[in-house]
Amino acid sequence: MEREEWRPKAFRSGALPVFLVAFLLWLTPVSPARACKYNVRDVGFADLDSEPAILFGFVNNQTPERDVTTFKQVSYAALMDTHIRPEIIHVDEQKLHPARKYLDEWNIGSFPAAVLVLPRGPSRLIPVTKPGETFRDSLWAAVDGLLASPKRGEIVLRVSESYGVVLLVEGPRDKENKAAHRAAAAAIEAITAGMAMLPKAVDHPPAIVTIERDQLPREQTLLWNLGLNPNDTQAPVAAVLYGRARRMGPLLRGDDITERNLTGLLSIIGADCECGLDRSWMLGETLLVKWDQEVQAKVAKSLGFDPENPMIKMEMNQILLQGSSSAPKQPRRFDVDALAALGYREVEVPSDPGASAAAALATAAAREPGPAAPSNTPSRAALWTMLSLAAAVLTVGCGILLWAKGRPT
Repeated sequence: MEREEWRPKAFRSGALPVFLVAFLLWLTPVSPARACKYNVRDVGFADLDSEPAILFGFVNNQTPERDVTTFKQVSYAALMDTHIRPEIIHVDEQKLHPARKYLDEWNIGSFPAAVLVLPRGPSRLIPVTKPGETFRDSLWAAVDGLLASPKRGEIVLRVSESYGVVLLVEGPRDKENKAAHRAAAAAIEAITAGMAMLPKAVDHPPAIVTIERDQLPREQTLLWNLGLNPNDTQAPVAAVLYGRARRMGPLLRGDDITERNLTGLLSIIGADCECGLDRSWMLGETLLVKWDQEVQAKVAKSLGFDPENPMIKMEMNQILLQGSSSAPKQPRRFDVDALAALGYREVEVPSDPGASAAAALATAAAREPGPAAPSNTPSRAALWTMLSLAAAVLTVGCGILLWAKGRPT
């Protein structure tokens, strides 16, 4: 009887298994290996940006009502599947609106007028009226020009079906352009050789999209969107793009366009979404492109899930928020040494070219534990699992011991 009185009530009532199960469920964490089923490329396809670009349409009391209506109808219809949000500002009624500063910046004195403002960058005056054309026709042409160009169409096609894109803007010197192309081709070869070792398979390797010198006039909006002006094209410029035409990391210019640097940036795209990157890198600035339902459907079919599904977007947001609190900040100037802060490291690789490329890709993947290839060293996920199992075994053993001691003899 003394032992019966000594045992807790739960033990005496035979409720030991219930308490143990409840405690173990509370104790055992979700394994990091199971928590994230997306890679950086997957996240790049979801429209998670909190700050879209804004097309401000300015009107005043003298603007005909039909033009105000046309402004609303055309801008909302044309920008529906884009990263641009239209907003109409009535300058005579909204005298304190912050966007009025662009009237002075661009010396706007006649209406209607329009200014495009990027979320992290400059503004640009968009001509929306042309002599001899109706306002509707000139506005449609202006808005369409914000989104459509030969190279942007090619970029959308490539990023929607492949691992990613290396965009090369050629400079005036042929020797430098050829060196940039060789570096891009070598980086893509390294990524391609190691794609089978990535946490999640991608069907098609990275592609190269080139803007040649004679194509620059037709791609002025794209260049502006990248933060470039005519003076910035005196040497080759490279940008790594992925997902929904997002830019991964900074632009590379001139001598910074190397196989090493491009491989480092490209490898991040294939890393899992818990690789510790800052959110601003995971969701690089989106280019101004038309991302219509046909492209979205093709991407969803390829990924096996719809990145625009609200539940999936919520899940991705939670993952990014968890990883951003202690994530390293973007280095001011990109090179491989700076990328080391994001998990990049170099190791000795075999002399076999194919094996070398695969090992280089695996070690370049920006994952905290190290290379993406399997190894004998336990990963963080494996350590969590082992610790959880050890705690569970210890808890069960102690519970059984206490229960046995409390049994009447």
